[in-house]
Amino acid sequence: MKTTLTALVILLYNIIVYSQVNVEWIQMFNGIVNAADRANSVTVDVLGNVYVTGQSVGDGTNYDYATVKYNSAGIQQWAVRYNGPGNRIDKSNSIVVDDSGNVYVTGSSRGNGTLDDYATIKYNTLGVEQWVARYNGPESYDDFATSIAIDGFSNVYVTGISLGLSSDACATIKYNSEGAQQWVKRYNSQKINTEIKYFISIDNSGYIYVTGSIDDSGNLLDYATIKYNSSGTQQWVAKYNGPERYNDIVTAHVLDDSANVYVTGYSRSIFTDYDYATVKFNSSGIQQWVSRYNSPGSNNDFAASIALDGLGNVFVTGSSPGPGTKSDYTTIKYNLTGVQQWIQKYDRSANSYDYANSLATDGSGNVYVTGYSFISGTSDDYATIKYNPSGVLQWFQTYNGSGNKEDQANSIAVDSTGNVYVTGLSIGSVSNYDYATIKYIQSPNTPNDLSATAVSASTIELVWIETSKNEIGFKVERSTNADTNWLSIDSVAQNIVTYTDTNLSGNKVYYYRIYAYNTAGNSDYSNVALDTTFNPVGIILGEGPIPANYSLNQNYPNPFNPSTKISWRSPVSSYVSLKVFDVLGNEIATLVDEYKPVGNYEVEFSTKGGQAAGSHQLSSGVYYYQLKAGEFVQTKKLILMK
Repeated sequence: MKTTLTALVILLYNIIVYSQVNVEWIQMFNGIVNAADRANSVTVDVLGNVYVTGQSVGDGTNYDYATVKYNSAGIQQWAVRYNGPGNRIDKSNSIVVDDSGNVYVTGSSRGNGTLDDYATIKYNTLGVEQWVARYNGPESYDDFATSIAIDGFSNVYVTGISLGLSSDACATIKYNSEGAQQWVKRYNSQKINTEIKYFISIDNSGYIYVTGSIDDSGNLLDYATIKYNSSGTQQWVAKYNGPERYNDIVTAHVLDDSANVYVTGYSRSIFTDYDYATVKFNSSGIQQWVSRYNSPGSNNDFAASIALDGLGNVFVTGSSPGPGTKSDYTTIKYNLTGVQQWIQKYDRSANSYDYANSLATDGSGNVYVTGYSFISGTSDDYATIKYNPSGVLQWFQTYNGSGNKEDQANSIAVDSTGNVYVTGLSIGSVSNYDYATIKYIQSPNTPNDLSATAVSASTIELVWIETSKNEIGFKVERSTNADTNWLSIDSVAQNIVTYTDTNLSGNKVYYYRIYAYNTAGNSDYSNVALDTTFNPVGIILGEGPIPANYSLNQNYPNPFNPSTKISWRSPVSSYVSLKVFDVLGNEIATLVDEYKPVGNYEVEFSTKGGQAAGSHQLSSGVYYYQLKAGEFVQTKKLILMK
């Protein structure tokens, strides 16, 4: 498999416009005492509301949970805080939102007479606290919740580290929708570093998957994924032990729709220090593949985040030195069998330090990476990158806060319309660390499969496929000279995928193209579509007085090839429809479909090139044409003979 290694050295500019992107809004959250505030996680709901959680110093309360909701326009809807009973450090690590807009957060919180405990909170859509569930391990040592998930019944699951004198454990808890504890499952480990994180996901059948680093045999830490059923019964444990006898540290996991589990992190190898190590287990816990990445020079490589696309491709990002560089973003794509497709590295400037923290994908298989990048004069800045499915850089954005000091992005999310959200911490000009949350809006995708169909001598109908949901509308352009002299003729609103062009000349070729647009810019043009309007239907001169009755004449010639003429008489002004059908009653062509004054008329029905009215392939055989005018309906037979 051929792979590509690209080092991106970007000087001075904060955006490269391969595709267009704008900052839609930036919102800061500065806590109540102008002290340190650190956002740890971001998520977005189906309406485009944005939720951020983390830790914020309170007034005499040390760090508190602080959770903020913004609407899609970036206007803060509410901000809520939680100070645990110990009035010490409370740190929210993970957030999830259900389909009703209820918000759930979890993390660690100092108890009253205990050390750190799990603290899980549910808020309603207005930010009103519904319940708080706390967990203190059996030996009252430190307990740190690191991940949260919900199922389709609004049951809540949290996992994390639970320390003790005799044994440490990964402790997983299920709460019902009212916050009542249903069960606790502890998986013991001989030692757990408090910097380790555990991750939890729920599959479509309600099984629970917990992944982290475990030492249950004295062989140092290994990757371990534990599967439980909804009752908390352990189904299996799947492990990965790297090639060298060192700790293997999990940093992320993700679950696909078939309940395959993908785990990434870093693992020591012989002679190569730490490498990325990405593992796939199937729904039965059987290892499917392992893919490792060792950077040139065999230095330390630390994977940080993982995501999937809709085709089963796997994306991993983290930090790794490049040839002659320090730490760079290093993003890798694997196919569904674990074969590396491409590697992309990002080194911002002068071989500075660049740390990728979070990764997300969209419905088109594009991948987005965020973290922070050091540059002299501004210190650490947010750095967010988009690659297309082939690994080609699409855009790059940085953010330097008003304090011109440390700005570190920790989490990224992408909504269904392709808007991108990042959050983290940023030093303000007159404040300490603040939450800094940014929404980026991208230019729309290119509309696909534009078609043009003539329906009369003066009308052509356009139809296309919308490929993104973030456009303001579409612009329609027309030409009569193929690829030159394009004229913008109209625009249509968002989500409309048809357009009718009227008042055209008869028997003439028209060319069309369209593009989508929004505040970030324009998409590329669609394909060019064309069709020829029908021959004009006109009053036949010299035919004598105004007709007394409706009449539909036999076409002439008949049989015909490739064209024939059909004439009729209209004694009064009326709406006229003249259509051609096959023997099964399927409509083949609409020759007339408009209001006509009194008169004698004739239209040509042509199958030149094997097409009728520019839209249907016709073979030899019997066809029917039908005239409807007012209450008059008449049908006659015509024969195509090739």
